[in-house]
Amino acid sequence: MNLIKGEVKLDEVTNKEKHKFNCLLDKDDLKWNGFYNPYFDKENALKFISILDLNDEEDKEIALDIMHILKKPYFLEGKNYYYFGGGFCWVHN
Repeated sequence: MNLIKGEVKLDEVTNKEKHKFNCLLDKDDLKWNGFYNPYFDKENALKFISILDLNDEEDKEIALDIMHILKKPYFLEGKNYYYFGGGFCWVHN
């Protein structure tokens, strides 16, 4: 892996601070279908969950997807990170 630090946000949301996520990006696998493939530490993964509306069915499904993601950590740069690429539309902030 050729890791760099970055910051991403979901394509369809505003630039509010709570919608920005620090991450690691693999320069050798930077994008999928035009969108970034970030690795979040636990803090940013939980931050993502915190912006979801758990009264909304679609957001509930996303939260369940995230719980599955959190079961598969990658040990990168001395701590666990979680792959959030390939299913969410992340853009560089």
